[in-house]
Amino acid sequence: MKQTVDIDRAKQTILDSLLRVQSGWKPEPRKYGKIEAVISGSHLTYRYILYTALVAKNTNPLINALAIQQGSDLLGAYDARSVCHKAVVPIERSHLGGRLGESNEPFLNKPARTKELSLDNPVRAGNDRRLLAASIDVLTELNDANAQEFLDAATYFLLQRPSREIGDLLEGKAIEYGEILKFVRKVIHVSDEGQASVVVVGAALSVFCKTVSVEMDVRVHPVNQAGSSSNEIGDIDVRLKGAPLFSLEIKDKDFSDDDVNHAVKKAVEGGLTALLFVSGPHSQYAGRQVSILNFPRKLRRLWEEQGFNLEFWTVESLVRHYLSMCGNFEPSIYARECMEVAKRARVKDLTFNRILELAKGL
Repeated sequence: MKQTVDIDRAKQTILDSLLRVQSGWKPEPRKYGKIEAVISGSHLTYRYILYTALVAKNTNPLINALAIQQGSDLLGAYDARSVCHKAVVPIERSHLGGRLGESNEPFLNKPARTKELSLDNPVRAGNDRRLLAASIDVLTELNDANAQEFLDAATYFLLQRPSREIGDLLEGKAIEYGEILKFVRKVIHVSDEGQASVVVVGAALSVFCKTVSVEMDVRVHPVNQAGSSSNEIGDIDVRLKGAPLFSLEIKDKDFSDDDVNHAVKKAVEGGLTALLFVSGPHSQYAGRQVSILNFPRKLRRLWEEQGFNLEFWTVESLVRHYLSMCGNFEPSIYARECMEVAKRARVKDLTFNRILELAKGL
């Protein structure tokens, strides 16, 4: 029989668990190692899947915690996605400091696009497969007698994760423009798999667009997932009155003509006539570090002849360009915007915390 989970009761289940943990409940040492491994681990989606299942089981004991979709053949299958998006995500934001990962739609990620958790689920070898196996082990062991302890353990380990709330970070603090440029250089000094460059460029664009037009919208997509939906064209898309205006492809690693052409073709398919190809400090083209002097001009001319505007920038020069056009803006706003963009881009915890510490040092 299919099961449902009352959303209001699910929210209260989380709040009750939070209260117990904040009142001093702690898990016995080493008793909940697999729960800790998943909640403290690097895979955002499995964090959400496990926590949602524990919340659902404590709300309706008849659900099968291994189920993800109500269409599963498992007895007690339920719609985990609805529980996550309608109960877990709102409470995570209001009471848990975004510690699960602050994702808007965590069950849209590939590991959650399956009817139930199984070792047969497609997953990358290594860490991801270990976290899948740990999640299955926990939820297989889950029953009415231990459900509350399991949830409280997950909540406890969740609270050990750093908060993603930025509060009043730098609010009202006078910061020189030169300090912001130093901050940008420090951020992109470590590539973080290209995440750092996406953050500083996305923030500069956001500040610029908010300055010049409320009808311009900067959409920074989850890093390394550009094009994963029909609404995404590049790493960053800029829209005017809801319509695509131009796109940005950010590369902080070696790239070739094929990479550039692929990005342009995606932009053309998305109905665009302009693309900014932006290279970070760790990228190389034709075996040389990228600068304004050695961009692939032949490619630009090739696409110009076909009516497409392809422009090349370095990360730092583009950030300078957009911030210089913001007029007399408060530089601290840019640092705060970096943190907001980092959230939207779903950067890894290490990246988020590193940028946050740099911002606090301004």
